[in-house]
Amino acid sequence: MRSLDELVQMMSKCRNDVDSELRKKIDVILTICEPYRNYGYSFRFDVSGDLDKDVNRILVLLSDALLEDFKSRAQGLTQKDDDKAVVYATGMRNGMTAQQRLDRHCSRLRYILEGWIAISFVLGWNKQQTKTKVMRYLNNPFGIPEWADALFDSRYMATILAEGDLNRRAGLMNSILASMSLVGEGVINDTYCYEAIREMAEAGVERYGVRRGSDFPCNACDEVCLHTYPITQIVVPVHPRCVCQTFPVYSDD
Repeated sequence: MRSLDELVQMMSKCRNDVDSELRKKIDVILTICEPYRNYGYSFRFDVSGDLDKDVNRILVLLSDALLEDFKSRAQGLTQKDDDKAVVYATGMRNGMTAQQRLDRHCSRLRYILEGWIAISFVLGWNKQQTKTKVMRYLNNPFGIPEWADALFDSRYMATILAEGDLNRRAGLMNSILASMSLVGEGVINDTYCYEAIREMAEAGVERYGVRRGSDFPCNACDEVCLHTYPITQIVVPVHPRCVCQTFPVYSDD
């Protein structure tokens, strides 16, 4: 089993994976939008059926590419020939799979990009200026100074400027980069925890306990650490970026 340090290191690489894929896909989207610069305030991706389909296709490719990156990193933790742990880690969690979570973030990115591009066309930014702004504000997409002005300008037709962030949900971070990275970190962490429990099961362990992997205050983790669990029950990670560790419990413990 890989060490906790290796787990944390692997999780930390998700941010670079996301940043790299976002840069490539955003560049393509900005390029295919250039012929529609004259629309200005009226710009939306659906000004053309072909543009709308192409943008959606690129975002699907983004979601798929990120999931493959995350699965590849997770598989590197397992030291097993099969992919059972990765299948588990990318499966349903709180009503959504890893793919569905990425798709949700791509949907938000679609409307945010539409707003950015409309603003850039109105203000006359060239493609490189727009890309620089977009990447600079990936951690806070609504922090662009020009965004506040656009929200109060009724001439804009872009959905997010005219109607607000319709894809915003409770618990979602503003940062698309951080949100997508968190999905990858979850896949890797779930894979790690699955493998740890699986190895104990293969060694004949019937119950296990959980100990804190950090001293960061967390009532949820403290509660989980109070009990032991059958080897068939997976209770970790307790929350995103949780580093609580499992250990075998024997009958004479």
